[in-house]
Order: sequence, then C-alpha cells, then structure tokens
Amino acid sequence: MNQNEWYRQQRIASNREKRLATMAEAQRQADARNAQRDTQAAQ
Repeated sequence: MNQNEWYRQQRIASNREKRLATMAEAQRQADARNAQRDTQAAQ
C-alpha cells in the first residue's frame, strides 16, 4: 500500500468515527428529550 492510499484510509476511518460519534450524540439527546417528556407525562 503506498503512502497516499494509507492517508486516504486514515481519513476514511476518521470520518466514519466522527459520523458514528455524531449519530450517537444525536441519539443520546433524543433519549434525554424522551425521558424528560415521559417524566412530565408521569407527573
């Protein structure tokens, strides 16, 4: 594997991790909103 290909692979891996982190954060925020809603509904 040449150096350019290695850098390309690293960039792809980095972008994938960022995307996964963004999705996980969005899911966490959605869960927090739903929990808040459920708590208010229970009161």
